[in-house]
Amino acid sequence: MDILKQTRNHSAALADYLAGVMACAAEPVPDDGLCLHLWRLEHVAVTCDWIDPTYRRQLALALVAAWRNGISATSPVGWRIMLYQDVMPTLALRPISDRAMPLPGAARVVSDPGDVLMAYHRAPWPSDDTLPVYVPGAQEILDVITAHQGSLGRHAASALGLKPGSLRFVIEQDGLARAVNMIRADHGRALARFRAPQGGVAQPYLIYQDTIAAVPSAIS
Repeated sequence: MDILKQTRNHSAALADYLAGVMACAAEPVPDDGLCLHLWRLEHVAVTCDWIDPTYRRQLALALVAAWRNGISATSPVGWRIMLYQDVMPTLALRPISDRAMPLPGAARVVSDPGDVLMAYHRAPWPSDDTLPVYVPGAQEILDVITAHQGSLGRHAASALGLKPGSLRFVIEQDGLARAVNMIRADHGRALARFRAPQGGVAQPYLIYQDTIAAVPSAIS
């Protein structure tokens, strides 16, 4: 069964989220690539037994394949796809010329992307932020913050079913800090300070890498 159909049988919200992740490579990609923290997967996995080893391994393969086959941006040097172990599993796209590892410290390269997602199997939720079963999507969060004129306070958070601290956590993990601060600036508010969604992983951390060759027409 297709992994998204299988996911949708259990959680439509998670299926929509994963479909969005898979589609990211087909959208315009910044020159320095993409980086997505798959925290919503682990948020669901904490309470759902159907996210088992078989599912994790199938999903890892599907995520990498979706980016490898769906990339629309050409690169004169090609792309490097990475799935690696951070506080949350992280999927990244970097130019092949950028050979740096994504995190400091020792890394252990694995040949199966499923090994990375398996590192989180049965792991406890790694944050003090307690989130509801349903967490709004990124666009819904931005729309509500816009409707509240850039506020991140109790009223905006409550409209999303979250506490203010949890709203900040979701903004950080979804990489929405820049978009949120643009909204705040439009409404004359000071820029908010957010934490980077990283740190605190085991050493050595696991990393899977794949490459996408340079497109001939992009080579000068």
